[in-house]
Amino acid sequence: MAALFFGLYCALSIRRHQQLRSAGYDLGIFEQAVRAYAHPHAPVAPLKGPGYNLLGDHFHPVLMLLARVYRVFPSPLTLLVAQAALIASAILPLSRWACQEIGPAAAVVTGFGVGASWGLVQAVHFDFHEVCFAVRPAAGLRGGGGGPAAVAGSGVLGAAAAVRRGRRPTPSPGRKPTATTAWRTTTGSRC
Repeated sequence: MAALFFGLYCALSIRRHQQLRSAGYDLGIFEQAVRAYAHPHAPVAPLKGPGYNLLGDHFHPVLMLLARVYRVFPSPLTLLVAQAALIASAILPLSRWACQEIGPAAAVVTGFGVGASWGLVQAVHFDFHEVCFAVRPAAGLRGGGGGPAAVAGSGVLGAAAAVRRGRRPTPSPGRKPTATTAWRTTTGSRC
């Protein structure tokens, strides 16, 4: 599922850029920063002004992770493809979790729902932004310790699994019952 959405995200981003429909400003600024990191220089972005050093504007060293790839493929498309991969990778932990909690059909539905969600599609549609590095870690919070949204979401998913199977929810064997782990069904994982 993640590979499918990676392909769709790439196609959307690249096609928009080829049709000159990318906004350009953010993509240009980040492309200039990554280019500078790829050729060990300070991240200066002439789009923001002559000699404008981005370290004084936003400190985002995570962009350095793209420098090696950019040296091989020096193009704004590199940033768009990297963003597509990073955002599509968020599908993996959430669909894996749904598979473990409910089953393979839930994994497909969850993967499609996550991949087609308005927030992720809009992030891909917005050229490039460093927030794409945070999507996968945020999705990985789904099983515990992920704050109120993750706790609520996982509790709803667990309760739905129990109701769907018509069984009384029971705590997972060997695990301390919490809001995110207490409601597993007795059938165990099929994924």
